[in-house]
Amino acid sequence: MMQGGTGGSSSNPVSADHAANNEAPFIVDSGASVHAAGNRALFSGDITAVPEMEGTELRMANGSTLTVEGSGTVRHDNIALHGVLFAPGLDINAVSVSKLGEQGYTVEFTRTTCFIRDVITGDLVGKGHLVEGLYELDFLEAPRAY
Repeated sequence: MMQGGTGGSSSNPVSADHAANNEAPFIVDSGASVHAAGNRALFSGDITAVPEMEGTELRMANGSTLTVEGSGTVRHDNIALHGVLFAPGLDINAVSVSKLGEQGYTVEFTRTTCFIRDVITGDLVGKGHLVEGLYELDFLEAPRAY
């Protein structure tokens, strides 16, 4: 899947496809340019329009596209994350490493685990484990954005 825009804008990779359902894992993705989810039930509160994202499409690996309808905060099970784009029909939950960096967090990958820490305090705010070549989040408490 890729993020692109209308009118010939460039595309950036987001992630591989996964099963679409409420139980789809959150994947820590170093190729993702945005945090994104396609299931409205994952979001707490309102999904707000994002004027600068108007008309932006997420491009899937198979070439199909989905339109971004807004942004919000995901609060689901052990996951809390701010600035997640909502694109109905998206069949994965992507957590962008670069976006985490912009939001004040660092991500460290080991052979089997990834750790997400607050860049200021060094506190562990998230952790994931390797499953079939992808890092699935076990927990993440990163609701703020800088």
